[in-house]
Amino acid sequence: MIHAANEHDLDEIVRIEAASFDDPWTEKDFRSFLEHPGVSFLVWDGGGVCGYVLFSRICGEAEIYNIAVAPDERRRGIGRALIREALKDAETAFLDVRVSNLPAVTLYTGLGFEKIGVRKNYYGGGEDAAVMKWSR
Repeated sequence: MIHAANEHDLDEIVRIEAASFDDPWTEKDFRSFLEHPGVSFLVWDGGGVCGYVLFSRICGEAEIYNIAVAPDERRRGIGRALIREALKDAETAFLDVRVSNLPAVTLYTGLGFEKIGVRKNYYGGGEDAAVMKWSR
């Protein structure tokens, strides 16, 4: 069910992004990652794109850039499965998350991520980001 994202997935990815975030990435943003050599862009396909994750893995370290699951598909383990795929073969991983996004913070904490810092005014509207780290 998890496979590399392709151009045919973009409409659904953009729809999920818009339903998930106040300041969504654009189709152009996502398209740039389809051929970016250092970034993995995966989707969960369950008869259509239900979620996606963008991340890099370099020398045992992963960084998760963006992840979202369609609102009607949440709480079914899709986000957890996508993150586990991103963590595969990594020794450590990092991500930023809105401090107000408690469902995401709960998911990440449940996967073993720990808050290691704060980026002040990181998101639009001046919201802080929690910096989280995972280690094998």
